[in-house]
Amino acid sequence: MAGRRGLDGDRLPRARRSGAGDHAVQCAPQPAHAQDRGVGPAPARRSSSCSSGPGCRREAIQLLHGGAELGESLVRSPEVRAIAFTGSPAAGQRVAVAAGAKRLVLELGGNAATIVCADADLDEAARVCAETGYSNSGQSCVSVQRVYVERSRFEDFVARFRRCASQLRVGDPLDPATDVGTMVDPAAAARVREWVAEAVTAGARLELGGTVSGATLSPTLLACPPATARVVTEEVFGALVSVMPFDEFGDALREANTTSSNFRLDHVPFGGVKASGIGRESPRWMVEDFTALRTVIFRGASLWA
Repeated sequence: MAGRRGLDGDRLPRARRSGAGDHAVQCAPQPAHAQDRGVGPAPARRSSSCSSGPGCRREAIQLLHGGAELGESLVRSPEVRAIAFTGSPAAGQRVAVAAGAKRLVLELGGNAATIVCADADLDEAARVCAETGYSNSGQSCVSVQRVYVERSRFEDFVARFRRCASQLRVGDPLDPATDVGTMVDPAAAARVREWVAEAVTAGARLELGGTVSGATLSPTLLACPPATARVVTEEVFGALVSVMPFDEFGDALREANTTSSNFRLDHVPFGGVKASGIGRESPRWMVEDFTALRTVIFRGASLWA
């Protein structure tokens, strides 16, 4: 850098990553910038083993097991300078309050909507919506939860979607052949079943599923739930997809944007707006979240040297 002006980044010494759905890609920026990183359990247990390779310090990624008390103590610790968290909007709010003025990347809830117009390939649309709606039993912030279909093709789409969803295999989530496994616990499955019952009472048509066995909710399809139903307004986080008709594209667009959560799988770099969180999740962009930008000016330097 001698004889030039330049931009540099001062690394933050320690970063904290926690949440139920840790992603390996979020662990990359910190070791790359010589930062230590503490992570919560779940998928991080497997991805943290990558830190044992050549050139990585054993302490660069530290896997910690514990509940809310441990998490809060880490978030409040003055030694932790930046935090990346995956969880519900309510939990994210608590993390933000406890963190104070620290750097934050928050991946919170979603309520993903898809709009299917009359000229769409209905077979392809039904297949994609079923696969992405029920993948991981719908326990993903970008799972398709709401599908708005142009009214002239609505019933046709519902029939095709029902056929695709009914062909999904329900079973052991550790079996590679399984399409739809268990939810996180029986209470979560019972909660979604309760929401389904509320929607049906309010006028929705139960087209498929709705049965619960332990922690397993069968792939469930609702048609025409009211706009005020919780299956529409809140994040379901379960194996449930609701399909609603629309007449004008503008109406569908407005309905799709009425929720407080706005995660989009097709938006890169990945990250939410509104109640879905703050920050972006890819190594290039997270590097900026975990470093402090600084301009270095050398005495006597020329812009043209």
